[in-house]
Amino acid sequence: MNKNILTPDIIVETLKRSSLDTVLIEGQDDKQIFEYIEKDIKDQIIDFFPWNGRNNLIEVYKRRKEIDTKCLYFCDSDLWLFKDCEFERDETLISTTGYSIENDLFEDSKEFILSLFDDDEFGQFETLINNLSRWFAYQVHLYLNGMPCSYADKSILSDNFMQNLDIITQDYKDFDYRKIDSSIIEKFDNYPHVYLRGKFLFQIFEYIFQQRSNNVRFTKKQLFDLIYRQIDKTNENKILFKNIELIKDFFK
Repeated sequence: MNKNILTPDIIVETLKRSSLDTVLIEGQDDKQIFEYIEKDIKDQIIDFFPWNGRNNLIEVYKRRKEIDTKCLYFCDSDLWLFKDCEFERDETLISTTGYSIENDLFEDSKEFILSLFDDDEFGQFETLINNLSRWFAYQVHLYLNGMPCSYADKSILSDNFMQNLDIITQDYKDFDYRKIDSSIIEKFDNYPHVYLRGKFLFQIFEYIFQQRSNNVRFTKKQLFDLIYRQIDKTNENKILFKNIELIKDFFK
């Protein structure tokens, strides 16, 4: 067991002694994006603190009244897209527009990302995202009905997962999708890149790039870098612009 893992108690006590304006983020997956944002906010000194997961960040947020340091808390919307969060929140807790920060990056740059595919790869992308959306709609159905769901430990880069993708996966191959609430199906049918778990969305990209015979392949880290650099951060319609402005205004 790693004895150095930060706990909510440790973070609360650390923030109590800090004088830095702070944005708490979920963890290492978000760190790369917020490092770019930190560089773009050049005239303000703000500490972007990667935290140990979404649940722990929320636990610190719930204890915010113990902390005098000026803090923003930034987390993925996650399943709040389908069911309101179970606690009262204020303007200091920012959640993503889509399922996660990956979804928001895709929304801001989808034309650019999809331009990286040739025609065959684009067709493969559409097939994968449609199949995965049906699978994830089922996971959401389980969650909303108080039943165990099994998406948290899944990776579509797993050979076993991809081999069974044509029947979605063995544990729900006989499930009748008509049992899922039509509003959930409609969300995934119309906006799969918003509602599908962002980690899966970017794993689709990695999976397709890994199959290339040439050297033009991109890791998730490289994609983040390419995407962030090409987003027009002066465009008021971009989610990234709105988040940067929100952070800047909060700490003025």
